[in-house]
Amino acid sequence: MLKQLRSKKVMKRILQVTLFLIIPSFVFFYGWSQKEATRSPGFYFARIKQPGIGRWSDITEGEMRFAQNSVQTQYAQMLRIPPEVFAQQGMDKYIPMYDIILEAIDNRILLNYAKKGDIIITHEEIKNFIRAMFPQDTYANLERYLNYTRQTEQGFIQAQQLRQTLGKTKYLFLSQAKASLFELWQEYLISEEKLKIDYVLFPVEQYRDKVKVEPDDLQAYFQDHIENYRIPNQINYAYVLISKADLATSVTVTAQEPHDYYDQNKTQEFTLPKRVKVRHILISIAEDADEEAVDAVQKKIADIAKQLEQGEEFAAMANQYSNDPRNVDPQNEEVKHDGEAGWINEKSTTWGKAFTDAAIALKPGEVSEPIRSPRGFHIIKADEVKESSVQPFEEVKNKIQSILTDQKASAILKQEGAKLQEAWEKYTTLESLARALHLPVHETGLVNENTFYFTKIGSLLDYRDLIADLELGLMSDVFVTASFNVILQIKNREKSHLPLFEKVEERVRRDYQSYSTEELARKDAEAFAEQSESFDEMKKLAEERQLNLETTEETFTRLEPPPTLSNIQQFARTTIRTPVGTISVSPIGANMDHPDAFAAWHLKEKQPPDRAEFKKALPELARQYLAAKRPVILNEFLADARNRLKIDINPEMLPSE
Repeated sequence: MLKQLRSKKVMKRILQVTLFLIIPSFVFFYGWSQKEATRSPGFYFARIKQPGIGRWSDITEGEMRFAQNSVQTQYAQMLRIPPEVFAQQGMDKYIPMYDIILEAIDNRILLNYAKKGDIIITHEEIKNFIRAMFPQDTYANLERYLNYTRQTEQGFIQAQQLRQTLGKTKYLFLSQAKASLFELWQEYLISEEKLKIDYVLFPVEQYRDKVKVEPDDLQAYFQDHIENYRIPNQINYAYVLISKADLATSVTVTAQEPHDYYDQNKTQEFTLPKRVKVRHILISIAEDADEEAVDAVQKKIADIAKQLEQGEEFAAMANQYSNDPRNVDPQNEEVKHDGEAGWINEKSTTWGKAFTDAAIALKPGEVSEPIRSPRGFHIIKADEVKESSVQPFEEVKNKIQSILTDQKASAILKQEGAKLQEAWEKYTTLESLARALHLPVHETGLVNENTFYFTKIGSLLDYRDLIADLELGLMSDVFVTASFNVILQIKNREKSHLPLFEKVEERVRRDYQSYSTEELARKDAEAFAEQSESFDEMKKLAEERQLNLETTEETFTRLEPPPTLSNIQQFARTTIRTPVGTISVSPIGANMDHPDAFAAWHLKEKQPPDRAEFKKALPELARQYLAAKRPVILNEFLADARNRLKIDINPEMLPSE
């Protein structure tokens, strides 16, 4: 079928099917339908409901997998490491589940918007994407890629259709960004206006010992916040499990089998493409920029190329001129990365086909001519080149060992699963079935009734309707997945209820102490500010109370405040609106709900920037401002759309207190 993709007619037919499946209903990719969505109120990850529409719609496992890949890529880019390395190092486990659920909900919103707006990806766009991904021997390389990643061609096309539909929809919002002169002046003030501030800190921790926790206070706090402690409907399941992971521990792989597998599959699975480790200098410009702007950027990149030819160091030029945001350390803008862009191979799509082709053609130490990508103009330098090669057996033997172990364990799981099914048809109780097969009966312990992920079992999302209909004391069907076979039985239920105070007393105590400590610090800071009608009174009051009044001797900009003030929440926007001489109170800390301290601060001085310099900086300032504003427009749209929805997130998916 891959060869048929050469045919425009065949590609168009596949994409029409893809559009039908993904854009209007998401049935194939996400594995749900309107009929299924109305069967049961149970859900696994989250569910959403449109206002005025009486049925909930699940965020499904397919959507969550897609969202997880997207969020994982975002985190990897933020940390400047390849996504596959991010996953291999197990860093994906640190991604908050809430971020993934939110991404899945946002994707659903965007796809619905695309459907209403007739935003589609044409067959030509998909074909161009495939050609860019595999510029040489396109269809043979695509087939090898699908075999290696174990994807079907239709699944691959649908995934790309989905990604590009989301991308095109996001671009629609990003292109709406505009910048007024007032907005740009405000941004210029944030970065260039200089301030002096006097302040007194009220650290929250210093008030902890002042909180007296009385039994009556705890009881009152508990009653005021009692719904925060509600226990939802819960079920304790008994179960019999046959797990592939357990079976794998008894699997034996002979010494010869990995060698045989390697010999049979090394060309398809263990051949590395040619790779080039590159640096680059990027001068950004929009794809739809006018001719005058393009000419200006071309002249600038040509001048940089000339300086490189005359012997200027590439790393230094990259640090001086490159607009690539990844060249700047996110923790310290003074730290640059010498234009490093990592390893590029023929399948790389980050910078576009022109960039990839130019990079792959370079020899070690060679510098490219200026080339244009969708992001702007680049000059590329190759630091290191690794030709296409077959990985040595020793490098991949552990991977092969895992593959063979998994294959054998899967075969045993299939056999044992058949025995389990046969026993299920013969026996009427879970205990008798377990005795006959010499299997233990386990218990999940109390879990939320709408949970379809079990810590000691795994995900049973595909069987959620059957689990929701399960009656007390009766065995479920045999639930079969690629990783395990399991039979469930409800052992006991507990209805949603408010716990006795004694059951949650320690949690209430922690919450009350945290709340009371923050309140003491906040009230003390506010009282101090109210009594300080001028700086002189502020200074006098600080001396009377033996508080440390700090003064910033040198001016500073809002983007580079003194370390102590760097975490004042919304510091830049607050100080722009604050007149000189004002005394204000602000929370300090990364957590908006639980600040580390409160600052009573006096705005002593403002030194506005020069307006002539502002005029010179306008073009670059506008570019940077729009780059920052575009995601905000999209995020505001998504936030508004989420606010119009009813969203119910399964509490099992979120960290417990």
